[in-house]
Amino acid sequence: MSWSRPWAVAVAIATAALAVVAALAIRVTGAAGVPHETGWLSPIFAPDGRSIYAVRRDVRAIVTGFGYSSLTPPATVRLLRDRIDIVSIRLSDGRVTVVEALPPTPFEGTKMETYHGALFGEARAHLRWADAAHLDYEIVVVKPEIPQGRSFLARKAWNPKTQTSETTPPWTAGWSGAGGIEPQRLAGDLEVIDPPGAEAMGCAVVVLRQGEAAAHAVAGSSACRSKYADYAATALAEYSHRADIERTELIRKTRERLIAEEMRQGVPEGQAMLDANDELSRLGFYPRQPMLTAARGACGNPSETFDISDEEITVGLFPDLEKAMASPGKRVHPSAPYHPYYKSFTTTQRINAWLEAGHATFFARIDGECWKISIEK
Repeated sequence: MSWSRPWAVAVAIATAALAVVAALAIRVTGAAGVPHETGWLSPIFAPDGRSIYAVRRDVRAIVTGFGYSSLTPPATVRLLRDRIDIVSIRLSDGRVTVVEALPPTPFEGTKMETYHGALFGEARAHLRWADAAHLDYEIVVVKPEIPQGRSFLARKAWNPKTQTSETTPPWTAGWSGAGGIEPQRLAGDLEVIDPPGAEAMGCAVVVLRQGEAAAHAVAGSSACRSKYADYAATALAEYSHRADIERTELIRKTRERLIAEEMRQGVPEGQAMLDANDELSRLGFYPRQPMLTAARGACGNPSETFDISDEEITVGLFPDLEKAMASPGKRVHPSAPYHPYYKSFTTTQRINAWLEAGHATFFARIDGECWKISIEK
């Protein structure tokens, strides 16, 4: 029986080795047990700032295979559960309340071949407040398939004219670009952030106070907390939208003010909107556009002075000059380069050549009166 002890040792070593290999394989493939994930999408503050509304996805699946893109074949994912709810999270104590529970997604109970990074298919969502009492939503789930994935939509939008909510039947086949950052991501000095997890969903809902070193999690996993260094502000910086939201809101409010001011002066709404856009461009909110102004004055030297006949004005070769001369000092969009519609007129060609040479001003003599024309480039 002397052989039994070495044999037993060898069997024990082999068993342990197989266990280690199996454990490593399971760890890599994700086939151990039944993985369960909770994802968070499109969080926004309630109008009163006391709670957060978000889309929560709860998914459970059996995963076999490696599923690492470009390195291995796809994993086989059997979705045992795939539920999406709209929830509110009370800031004072973190209490979660289901506002609306949607039916199971079309993915539940199905199988898909996919890769890590979107192991359970994709989900996108967009929440926004139509007004203080009505929450709109648009949620899309996408199942990866070859040659093209299938998408399903759930939508609800408040119509103030009919005082009713317009909805689609949950999980109607269709597509939407659900997404976007709403100003309700901010509530004063607070910002709600959904840092991305491993499988195309936010892994937490955190609230970051402006100027503080770390955010406070109202929902999320320990893995998410570890990934983002206890939700340090520096780790979340690239997912903060405060600067963009505040800039967008400043532009919106400035534009509304400019339009209102113009309309109070009797300017039609359409023109007031165009003028507001021009002013926002001048202020640097929009890309700068060339603008032209006209001012009465003495003509310059012959090389920079162009005689424009009444006929050229009548046939409409210089609409920008007409508009600028009607309101001296007001900025208008230039029509240059001017088009020589009539071969008998050469003024347009000569002005074009002058401007193409890099000059930003010229003088126009019209009906015996001189105008200094300036173009802001």
